Amino acid sequence: MLNSPLVHVAGAALPFVSIATGILTFIAEKTKKEPTLEMCVALVSQAAYLESLRQFLKANPTLKDKFDDTPASKTVTQKIQKLGEKLELHGEEFELDEGEAEKTLVCFHDSKLAKVFNAILCARLQEAGLQDEEAKTVTERVSRSTHRYMKRTFAEVRESVPRLAAIYGDGWQRDLEAYISIDKYLKDVIAKQPKEKVFDEDFCFQDIYVPLEVKSVNKDGEVDEYANVQNIKHWAEKLLRDENKKGQVLFIQAGSGRGKSVFCRMFADWVRRVLHPIYTPILIRLRDVKTFEKDFDKTLGAAVGWDFVTNDSGWLTDRNTRFLFLLDGFDELLLERGASNDLKLFLEQVALFQKRAAENSERGHRMLITGRPLALYGIERLMPTNLERVGIIPMSEPIQKQWFEKWEEVIDKYPPPPEKIKLD
Repeated sequence: MLNSPLVHVAGAALPFVSIATGILTFIAEKTKKEPTLEMCVALVSQAAYLESLRQFLKANPTLKDKFDDTPASKTVTQKIQKLGEKLELHGEEFELDEGEAEKTLVCFHDSKLAKVFNAILCARLQEAGLQDEEAKTVTERVSRSTHRYMKRTFAEVRESVPRLAAIYGDGWQRDLEAYISIDKYLKDVIAKQPKEKVFDEDFCFQDIYVPLEVKSVNKDGEVDEYANVQNIKHWAEKLLRDENKKGQVLFIQAGSGRGKSVFCRMFADWVRRVLHPIYTPILIRLRDVKTFEKDFDKTLGAAVGWDFVTNDSGWLTDRNTRFLFLLDGFDELLLERGASNDLKLFLEQVALFQKRAAENSERGHRMLITGRPLALYGIERLMPTNLERVGIIPMSEPIQKQWFEKWEEVIDKYPPPPEKIKLD
């Protein structure tokens, strides 16, 4: 399949998963023996990976416009053939022994197979027309989605391959339900954020949004006037992708009405569209959180409340899911609870959560938190040290120009009714 032009892969009607399950069932029936675990993993992982790629291309049709209509180069073709030969040896050269096969079942994207598959797909995407960084991102998204298709495949053949059922237990069904719940959350909550109406007007947030700019904040909590100006989205994206910063909390401060909450809306949806499942965005408005536990994991669970949380006590330690928590409005805690010490303890919980997530490969989650700096008065010097702090700065002239252009478009598209127009 990868030897073919990628535009053909996107439109392929081949049932990859059904082919894999059919072959495994056929082998079991004809030989009267259960296929080896290595054989099952080698076969099903290919089918699931291709299915993940096809579903990704189907969900992102604009990518096809970037692809040229040429088959794989000789170099990539040879890599694919070499991989096929190694897999046919049932892992003898590939080191896909029983232990590695089990690891692949538990977490595909962190397996040796994934690394080999990813190298081939990334090279194929690059020669098909994608830039290096985009090809790497697409590859990682495909790799991290493969696990769900593997689970679906093995769920269909568990009777033919009892050893798989023993490894997975009842977890396959719970995982499939969790994926469905996450998909629904992203569709029903995150995807709708930019499209919500502004107050009682006819237009929505994405109609008037412009990317803001930030500067770093010094140890006194003040914006460093001499710091470099950064686009807020680029700043956040860069920190998310920087492995050296995985212990840092993304901390955004600004006064009332400066665009913190709107940024959270827009950035959460951007992560959904561009990075998921590398990161799955979870938007939490802190003013809506009613229960704050000593165990911060429980606080997060209660704040989210969806099935993928309530039905799985290990949702934060599943290596196949990684969340970006956007905690909007830390100043609301001070307004609701009335004690700056409560805010201090909360920020310490957030910082400790991020520190532990960086140290534990099962918890690669990230935290982004926003609020008004006035709420930090009295605890500024006591703030955790792993906060990557920036402040939103006033609009520059180019940003103002974009802002006014957006409003002109809105007014042209949604003219106010006569009763709202007041003359001097």
